[in-house]
Amino acid sequence: MVMKPITTEGIASSSSGTVTTSETINFTLSEASTDFSLADIAVTGGTLTNLQGSGTNYSATFTPTAGTSGTATIGVLSGKFADAAGNLNQDGTDNNNTLSLAIDTVLPTVAISGLPTTMKAGDTAIIRFDFSEDPGTGFVASDIVSSGGTLSALSATSKNSNGTFQRTATLTPTVV
Repeated sequence: MVMKPITTEGIASSSSGTVTTSETINFTLSEASTDFSLADIAVTGGTLTNLQGSGTNYSATFTPTAGTSGTATIGVLSGKFADAAGNLNQDGTDNNNTLSLAIDTVLPTVAISGLPTTMKAGDTAIIRFDFSEDPGTGFVASDIVSSGGTLSALSATSKNSNGTFQRTATLTPTVV
């Protein structure tokens, strides 16, 4: 009788897309393990905590490393955990035992330029907003606070040759 070795049948993220904060990672084993633990899991690009579950289904919390972007990996190598008979897992090089996640915890920045030192009635100025990441449609005129004038005509986002993303708005001084 040939015994099929215990393996990691799958590692999956609770969401899709780029990971920006903590999220649940699910592990499915081919048969019940008696000793599957965090020490059995290799992680790059973050930390794994709070492993819970039993039998063939486990979950843990993955938290990406703050201030980084790129790819995180979560995987299980062979010989790390056992079934009830004491057979160690035999995870090979298949895709079932490794999960790659795109991560981005780098906080975006914005630099504002074009603010004049003085303005008079009838003047306007083009104010420039340079973002380190594309603000998409989430940056709207109501996000901008101005005093001594009003902003209008917020432009669509364009990408600069230096890799930043730019939007502009027209500043009109308040007439007193």
